[in-house]
Amino acid sequence: MNEIPQKLTENRKKIVKGLKVSFFLFTLVSFFVIAVTFSHRTLKALAGFNPEFLLVAFGLWLIYVGFDSLRLVFLARAIGRKLGLLTSFGAIYTGSFLAAVTPFQISGLPLQLWILRSRDDVPVGEGLSLLIMRGILMDLTILALFPMALKSASGVKSSTVRIILGYIVLIFGVVTLTYIVATLKPTLIEKMIPRRFGALRHRVREESEHLSNSMKTYFRSPEWGYLTASIIASFISVISRSAIVPALLAGLGVSFTLKKVLFLEILLQGSLVFTPTPGGSGVAEVAGTALFLTVCPKYLVGVLVVLWRFFTTYMNALSGGIYFLRFLSSRGVK
Repeated sequence: MNEIPQKLTENRKKIVKGLKVSFFLFTLVSFFVIAVTFSHRTLKALAGFNPEFLLVAFGLWLIYVGFDSLRLVFLARAIGRKLGLLTSFGAIYTGSFLAAVTPFQISGLPLQLWILRSRDDVPVGEGLSLLIMRGILMDLTILALFPMALKSASGVKSSTVRIILGYIVLIFGVVTLTYIVATLKPTLIEKMIPRRFGALRHRVREESEHLSNSMKTYFRSPEWGYLTASIIASFISVISRSAIVPALLAGLGVSFTLKKVLFLEILLQGSLVFTPTPGGSGVAEVAGTALFLTVCPKYLVGVLVVLWRFFTTYMNALSGGIYFLRFLSSRGVK
């Protein structure tokens, strides 16, 4: 952990470059999405936009972020570790910030572990377990809601939507199977990789062992009350994030069915679990446009997608970036 400040100083230019690239992608993709959906009706509809719903969306974002941070706090209590809410927020959303910029030599995980260690003296092993379990719990929450989300989208005829649904089923099927195998037989995944890929086999074995140990730690925890609280916090976080889209639709004056919109957004959360671009840029906008066209007129869907991305992704990255810079400043990293 001691080498992290030095590496951060050495890679400052790469971080700044990554920010510029991310901002450029967001601007470019947002312009493209609005341009292809724009019509004379767009300006007329925007003139009647109710800005109070932006405050509602912001309030829902605060609930979403707050309960996401509480989820990690409760998970820490479940293994007998006290974790501050601000530390939890910092560790999570510094990761969101780094995910939104171009990859550089220091990955997000070492920095997140450094934050947990520096602020609340969380050992590296426990910090790793916390972050792994947060990811698992987030995936399982979306998976639990997936059948209802799938039912809400069952009447959608778009081929793009069907492709998205197929992708989600595939991804979550692979993720769920990986969790099960890695927990019960952590060496099995390693054996599936040819020996000539030695470095990859070693990395997979390490990650599988981390995952297995983390799962066993929580299964053996006597603090089931905190585990239950973390599950409840996870559901509240996911639902509040999903509720941002209905708030934006209401502000745009679009009539909608609340249940359908909520579950469509949950499908989007599932589809963006693994994306090849920083912060899901491009992929998220295409998927969002395809799904939201089923509940929003075409001339407003571009505006909706840009606002949705801002509140559910770029606000996370922005707040994480502010925390990240303040944290580095407090540690004397320039």
